[in-house]
Amino acid sequence: MAILVHYRRQGMTKEQYFEAMRLLQEHQTNRDEQVVLVTYGDPNDVELFVVWNTREAWERFLREDLPSAAGPAGIDPDNFDVYDVHDVYQPQLAKH
Repeated sequence: MAILVHYRRQGMTKEQYFEAMRLLQEHQTNRDEQVVLVTYGDPNDVELFVVWNTREAWERFLREDLPSAAGPAGIDPDNFDVYDVHDVYQPQLAKH
C-alpha cells in the first residue's frame, strides 16, 4: 500500500533541501519507489510531501539513505508524519 510522508521542520530552507537532494544523488541512493515528491512553502520554511509505493521502501530509505544527506545538509531526519494513501492521480506534473 502506498503511503504519504509529510515533513515539516520549521526553519528548513530551500537551500538545505537542494543540498540534501544533491547529496542523495551523489550517493546514488535508490529512490525508485518514490511516486512523487513535492516541496512547497516559504523558502525559509520548506515542507515536503513524498508518496512512496510501500511503507517498506520508505523505511529502507529512512534507515539506509537519508542519513547520508540529512545530517550534512542540516536537516533533522526525525520529524515525519506518515499516512496511508487511498488514491494517486497524476494527469500532468510540472517539472522544474
